[in-house]
Amino acid sequence: MNFQSIKCIISDVDGVMTGGELAYSAEGESHKVFHAQDGSGIVQWLSHHYQFAVISGRSHPAVNTRMGELGVRDVFQKVADKQACLTRYLQDQGYTLAQICYIGDDLPDLGVIKQVGLGVAVANAISVIKAEADIVTRRAGGQGAVGELCRLLLKRKGHLVA
Repeated sequence: MNFQSIKCIISDVDGVMTGGELAYSAEGESHKVFHAQDGSGIVQWLSHHYQFAVISGRSHPAVNTRMGELGVRDVFQKVADKQACLTRYLQDQGYTLAQICYIGDDLPDLGVIKQVGLGVAVANAISVIKAEADIVTRRAGGQGAVGELCRLLLKRKGHLVA
């Protein structure tokens, strides 16, 4: 694994940045819960002039709100084909697959995890995702796994000593 080549982390939302539970009221999905340590890891990652993006199969206004607070500008929601979205994103940004790290937890993430330079599964991902990933986080989705990944990459790149 060439950690030095990674310039952008792309994350799924449900099951990765949240615990994967879907809270519904009569009006539809009511809210999402994000972990503060994911947010601090993303902010640290961005502060070193790397990119962070979100590709989610579902859509919720809370995702745009939270990502906006963190300074994440590339948010793609209600994406049916994550590989096609990734291809368009690479073309728009000028990245290669080797420069991308993707973190996911479930079958819609499989194709992307197999394509990118660094595929990551959260600790509670389904077994096929864990088997295809280069790294499995110690933390579960919604419990700081994204922050863990951000800090790991920054450490491997020499930006963090802890």
